[in-house]
Amino acid sequence: MESSLGASFGMAISAAVFTGLSSGQVEFIKGMFWGRADNISVRYSAAVALLFNLFMVLIAFIPILMTVPMAKSEMKK
Repeated sequence: MESSLGASFGMAISAAVFTGLSSGQVEFIKGMFWGRADNISVRYSAAVALLFNLFMVLIAFIPILMTVPMAKSEMKK
């Protein structure tokens, strides 16, 4: 249940970041992208949304490192 809930919140937040940034005009980044220049705001908002996803993965990795044991436990028969 937690996995499904986390995935749905992640998708909702990523979509909100993408939608919020793609509706505006991005003028300061025009020289950074190559190719078509009419979709710069969409490309910029997609890059920011992906960076947000990467940040969330790194934040989730910290509790995993703290809670999952590093050494293998040997089971006795």
